[in-house]
Amino acid sequence: MGDDSQRTDLAVSDRWQYWKRNFWLGVINGILFKVGITFSHPSTVLAVFLTKLTGSELYAGILTAVAGLGWFLPPMFVAGWVESLPRKLPLYAHMAFGRAIGWLWMIAIVVFVAPQFPIYAALLFLLGYAVYTVTGGISSLAFMDIFARTVPFRRRGAFWGLRMFWGSVLGIGVGVIVRQVLKGDWGLDFPYNYALLLSFAFVIYALAWLTFFLIHEPPAEWTPPPKSWREQLQTMVELETKGRFPPTHKSQVADGHRAHRIAFLQHLCCRETRCKAVFTGGFHHCRDGRKFAGEHPLERPR
Repeated sequence: MGDDSQRTDLAVSDRWQYWKRNFWLGVINGILFKVGITFSHPSTVLAVFLTKLTGSELYAGILTAVAGLGWFLPPMFVAGWVESLPRKLPLYAHMAFGRAIGWLWMIAIVVFVAPQFPIYAALLFLLGYAVYTVTGGISSLAFMDIFARTVPFRRRGAFWGLRMFWGSVLGIGVGVIVRQVLKGDWGLDFPYNYALLLSFAFVIYALAWLTFFLIHEPPAEWTPPPKSWREQLQTMVELETKGRFPPTHKSQVADGHRAHRIAFLQHLCCRETRCKAVFTGGFHHCRDGRKFAGEHPLERPR
């Protein structure tokens, strides 16, 4: 009886009028982003690039720090303001433009600066990546708010499962391409082979942004007044002291620490075994193969 009433609510409610369209656009968006990340994962592809460019692990460490801080620190200061916006899609679009600028900057640095000035190139590359991650962190607030208002509760498990599962499946194939490009099968030497991978990633990211732009964002039922970053921080402290942070947030912190170690682990393996950067593709095979096995939507609890 409950299922029938939910189907009726979804059919007649203006809020859920476009939920199927939004659902599949969101799934496609996630699959594309997963593929784009595989072309240019910060803990594998980009970390190896910076280490090979400069001969130092320092820049790979800075990269992973920028990745973590850029994604998670800015939202702490702007979440109260973003929450008060009646529509979040324009903010997502503006941040997508900032992400595109940062990524194109990185490609230009690899092509025009890296061959002659590797250290300066590494610093400028990190600057572009910081722009990309900071704008991405802010856009994640808009993304999650739109997701919550466009995907019905009972379909959210399938939503994330399909995004991650098919993204991992395609990621295995992308690993083959990454290996071939870094091996030189495509006729490009260092650093231009990495510029090609970054270009592939940018095209995929652009398609992902486009799919999300097509989502129909329903009007917010209620928007609170904006909060200052001090009020937002105070709220977070209160939630933590009262033990009301969900376990998923703490697991995300632990997962972030694990991801930061991957960059150093891959470089250590390559240095000690004297392997080449081409084995980055193999790293993707192992990582995405594990996710393929562990995130199959049909094998997860319903």
